[in-house]
Amino acid sequence: MEAVRKARKALSGGDHTDDVQELPGFTDNVAFNKDALPEDEQDSRSKTQKVKDKAKSLKHAVAHPRTHLQQKVTQQIAINEQPWLHNQETANEDLFEAHEDLDDATENVLPGLPEKQRVTKEHALRSRVQEVEETRLELQVAWHMGRYVRRVRAVRRPLAYPQREGYKRFDSQGKYEGLNWVKWVGHLALYSFQDCSMHYISPTNAVPYDRDVLTRRIERLVVASEAFQLWWMRVRHVYSWQDPWLTFKWFAVYLFLLKINYMMSFYWGYLFYSVVSNFDGKHSRGWMKKSHVRATETRERVSMMSELITRHGSDAWVEPFLDEFGPWIQLQLGDTSDFLEICANYYDWRNPYSTACSCFAYVCLFLISAIPSLDLSMRVMWLSCGLYFFLSRPIATNYPRFRHVVDPMRWVYWDSPTMTEGAFRYLRETMTAALNRPLDPQAELDPREHNDTEDSDDEAEVFFDCLSKPHAAGGDLLPKGSGITIRSFTARWSGRLGRLELTRTTARFATVGKLGRERNIAWERPLDDLLEIRKAAQAARRVPRIVTDYKEALSLVFVPLSNMSLASTEEHSNEVALEDEGAADEYLYGMTTDARDEAFNALIGLAASEAGVLWQELQPESDWQTHEH
Repeated sequence: MEAVRKARKALSGGDHTDDVQELPGFTDNVAFNKDALPEDEQDSRSKTQKVKDKAKSLKHAVAHPRTHLQQKVTQQIAINEQPWLHNQETANEDLFEAHEDLDDATENVLPGLPEKQRVTKEHALRSRVQEVEETRLELQVAWHMGRYVRRVRAVRRPLAYPQREGYKRFDSQGKYEGLNWVKWVGHLALYSFQDCSMHYISPTNAVPYDRDVLTRRIERLVVASEAFQLWWMRVRHVYSWQDPWLTFKWFAVYLFLLKINYMMSFYWGYLFYSVVSNFDGKHSRGWMKKSHVRATETRERVSMMSELITRHGSDAWVEPFLDEFGPWIQLQLGDTSDFLEICANYYDWRNPYSTACSCFAYVCLFLISAIPSLDLSMRVMWLSCGLYFFLSRPIATNYPRFRHVVDPMRWVYWDSPTMTEGAFRYLRETMTAALNRPLDPQAELDPREHNDTEDSDDEAEVFFDCLSKPHAAGGDLLPKGSGITIRSFTARWSGRLGRLELTRTTARFATVGKLGRERNIAWERPLDDLLEIRKAAQAARRVPRIVTDYKEALSLVFVPLSNMSLASTEEHSNEVALEDEGAADEYLYGMTTDARDEAFNALIGLAASEAGVLWQELQPESDWQTHEH
């Protein structure tokens, strides 16, 4: 079979990567290329061992189906604190060792060395620390984007000024009743603050309930709550008197604050000090190191939660309960995990400007609590609670898509990214740096960087070629064949085998003739018009066993920027209308999981870097997950 594959590859002209320009910092980044995974993060098991493990698992499932089902649910939810690391213990030890070597050298070794040697050694140690932390960040972004983010949408701006004529109310006979002031003022506020708020507004109020999404958000909540689990362990360490001296000190502080009645002043001051003192991540690493032994205990907690879900999942009363309250629980879990990610990222200074603004808010709250009289401070606090209860909550309840914009807690941490938003920023900045980096004209292309998926065998090609027919081209497209390809991925489109090619400004699909002598551009569209990117999969019953490795798909929705209906404060449908000239949904299938994820991330990074697209994460429809193409 390998000989047949090589012969077909030779006849088809290879992988058509002769015109692909390698970009250091892009093709060697795990987020864009899974082949760049460090050796210590790869699965060291051989193919034979993997087959044996799978057969053993199947045998156990047949013999003990109930136990196997419970274990499967448990494994889906009970993950470790840093699941993007293949070996969390070893990776954390490398991080601790790198920082300890730097700290030890800074205190004991470097002061006694000559200036030149000191600078060289310090640079080497800091480079090692930076390399370890950058590798961890790459793995975290790649894991998060591959596991959780399945649909993104470009935020369309600017909004048009809300004219009063569009907000007049009329009765059934057409008689003018007055102006809808509430709606007009709300849209006027959105128009005024659209530059910093549009990416927080969901396009629709009706978010569909999906149990798979609910499970992933429970898992995401567990991962995001790592720092708070560590904090709670410290609190428990105090109130359980495990260290009597530490508990006595906090008790003395409590009595002093109770006497002077400055509880909130101490809270905001301590919060400000805690964030500022963790500017270099020292506290985070210290807690991580102290919890190194307690990692097993944390996993036990997660397992207990998943066992609880497994134990009650098959009962009759749980199904109606989830159907009734599942949408609300799903929404709350998603918002909670987002907020925990925001808190963790702002504490780690992922967005220094936003964290500095949060610290300024702490200072203002500290001054409000400390300088005025206690009576005034309490009035301010209760006034804030009243505004939240009577203004913020009604809007968030009746119009859930605006809930983040009216959330006072989000105001304090405004623009502090969630993990997804941080991943979007990382992909954009990495792509910008790679595109602006001077290239070495003598550098040779590494075929491994672009051989994302091997051409499947004859049976697979016949199967996918029969799935669909090419659709009619729509709209004005860019001139075909323009631009240098910087990344390409093997895929199928409308029954044709070819490659998805990315340039600095466009995405296109190129097909090749039977003998590799003809290279045709089936379509090419500007990244400016890219509205949505969706991950999908071929229906399992439609895919034969021989091509199960090529069952992933990618849907690219293009809508011209001239369509201003999407840049609106009104609610939109989850299904994007493709009636405009130039709009299209390009469905690429027959891809491996790695190739699909790499193309997904590359499109996000390219569109954000070159086209200035601002992305937001959306929940996909359940029927999009498995595509009956």
